[in-house]
Amino acid sequence: MLPIFDELVYAEKLLAKGFTKLMSHKDLEILAKFYFFKRLDEEQTRKKLNAFCYKYNPEYNEVIFGKSIDDAIKTAKKDKLHIPEDVVITRAEIERIKLMRNYRVEKLLFVILVCTKYHKQDSNRWRKRKDPDYCSDRFFVNPILSPYLSLAKVYANRREQEIIGNDLMLKGYIVSDTKNKNPDGWWEILYADSDYLPDDIFAKISSRDNILDFYPPYFVCLGCGKETDKVGNNRKYCEECWSKTKNERNKMHMQKTRQKV
Repeated sequence: MLPIFDELVYAEKLLAKGFTKLMSHKDLEILAKFYFFKRLDEEQTRKKLNAFCYKYNPEYNEVIFGKSIDDAIKTAKKDKLHIPEDVVITRAEIERIKLMRNYRVEKLLFVILVCTKYHKQDSNRWRKRKDPDYCSDRFFVNPILSPYLSLAKVYANRREQEIIGNDLMLKGYIVSDTKNKNPDGWWEILYADSDYLPDDIFAKISSRDNILDFYPPYFVCLGCGKETDKVGNNRKYCEECWSKTKNERNKMHMQKTRQKV
């Protein structure tokens, strides 16, 4: 499942619009954490969740769905409402991603990186509550690509996803790790930075909704044919070719001006 960066905002949207999916455990869990965040006790939280369900589920029955409420409260008591810290992306990470020279895959790598770093922050907060000395600079992600492809706005069927995954392994962006409880293993992200200086920061991201806004798209330069970062809707030349084009235009303009004189 893709991370919910700001559970406070998510909970407020649930209260205004209802379930994202009818009787979703995740929705109920986040609402329970929201009510605990508002300093309601367990019984008050249960009443609020029941009221929410009556409002947005016409067939809701406390006897039938009581366990769903209890499970959501039980899960919520183990964690706090997640209010986001900025996910920091470094220039070195962007440069590493751009070496792919494939915009579709680059967008995917960027989305995976942001989501993985968010999960890492979340995991570190949880682990440090149990072990203040906990420290790890490794990054892991679930190998199921479809949620990240959706967020990156890239379509790929199952066969294409396998090809992408294998290509990322061959080029050293990820490595498969099956030495844990997950029988399908995890992917360790090898292009993520754990240490950086202020000058190394490329972007700070606090929302899942606009991730791609931080990854610059390409355009093909009309002068040299190279793919170049897009910095404006009307840009057609890279910096070098644009400089040459301006000089040539200026010379032509000067020649026409002299001829008229």
